[in-house]
Amino acid sequence: MEYIHYALEISISLFIFLAIIKIYMMAAAYVGEQFRLGKFFIYLWGKIKKIITFLFGKKVS
Repeated sequence: MEYIHYALEISISLFIFLAIIKIYMMAAAYVGEQFRLGKFFIYLWGKIKKIITFLFGKKVS
């Protein structure tokens, strides 16, 4: 009987953890969509690649 109790506790804890992660990911997606952070970071990475290529003459992938 104790094993069932521990299994339920673990499954409930896992469910709560997954629910919190799901809410966090939804919030992160909303913030990223509203502020266009993804496009900003891609643009910033492109600028960094150009500077490194200019300074050192090496391609950065």
